Amino acid sequence: MPAPVAGIDMDRAATAPLRPEARAAMEPFLADRYGNPSSAHALGRDAMRALDEAREELADLLGCMPSEVVVTSGGTESDVHAVTGGIPPRADRVICSAVEHPAVL
Repeated sequence: MPAPVAGIDMDRAATAPLRPEARAAMEPFLADRYGNPSSAHALGRDAMRALDEAREELADLLGCMPSEVVVTSGGTESDVHAVTGGIPPRADRVICSAVEHPAVL
């Protein structure tokens, strides 16, 4: 992997380096615990347990119920949930500002 270029990173819209704590928490899932939490097999069930535990930890930190923590696959899906509240729009028009991220628009 090439060495990073010295300077200021002004493009964090799509990617950003992982914090060391996040990397450490994800390390087992980048090696041998790689199951799809939607699958019924053992690796999938293990992934679902890990996801449920993470949801419970986040809920505890945020002071909410685990069922109120929504885990998405990425930024665009998160934007859709934020804009629509997780339900389809009920009007034929949506208003948003000109400075929104392209995924929101």
